[in-house]
Amino acid sequence: SPMLPALLAPVLKLGNELNAGTARAGAAGFSSEVLLKLAETKSTVSDEHPEQISLLHYTARAFVATTPDAQKSLRHELRPLEGAASLSTAGVTEELDGLSSELETVERELNDPVYGTTPGDCFCQKMEPWRASATLKVNALRQKVSDMLSGLESLYTYFGEVYDPTDAEALLTRVNAFAVSFCKACRDNERADHMRKKQVEAKAAAAQRAAKQGASNVIAKPKRPAAGRAMGNIQNSLRRGEFEMMKQLQSQMSAELQAKMQARRQGIFGA
Repeated sequence: SPMLPALLAPVLKLGNELNAGTARAGAAGFSSEVLLKLAETKSTVSDEHPEQISLLHYTARAFVATTPDAQKSLRHELRPLEGAASLSTAGVTEELDGLSSELETVERELNDPVYGTTPGDCFCQKMEPWRASATLKVNALRQKVSDMLSGLESLYTYFGEVYDPTDAEALLTRVNAFAVSFCKACRDNERADHMRKKQVEAKAAAAQRAAKQGASNVIAKPKRPAAGRAMGNIQNSLRRGEFEMMKQLQSQMSAELQAKMQARRQGIFGA
């Protein structure tokens, strides 16, 4: 998988940055067990960073920013790994040994003299071709199992880890778990980004609605007619005890009304 080594490189870089100033800084590599701890190591919540994020999600976000198709490529390249990681090498070897033991039992039966001295007995004649064919198949299967174990040992060497024949598939299990967790972290980040975008859009829409509603609630204050204003001025003068001013306003209002009534008569009668 070309994508897996490319993904492990920033994990190593991130680890060295976090361990800067300690004895673990400047590491040339790391154990595969570290991959399983990325999801468990999380940031500290603060006022500047109110959301807690794991190293796995941070790594996924940073890597996808430069390699957008990382999730798709990794899932495609490591598709056979899920099935391989679920197998037990000890169980496969045990099954193979069981087949070999059964073939040996058949071979001993075929070499029993009793079958060669019984007239009309076709046991050996029928079973010998089957035994020969089954032996070839078991030998081919044994070679495949041997190649599988050699491949696992080479994988441990590639990762710089000690190969344990009793738990040969452990490395595959860890790498598969990391790949699955990384893809899930990518999807989590996508959902989080989508939710943040929706929240921003919802806040903007709410602010726009509030602005429109506020504008609609502002009703223009109607202008008071001149007569209404004059009457208000008269009342205010009366409250303040300004009787002379009140008389002047009354005279002014009376003159205005007379002028308007005269203009109305001229409009009606054309006089």
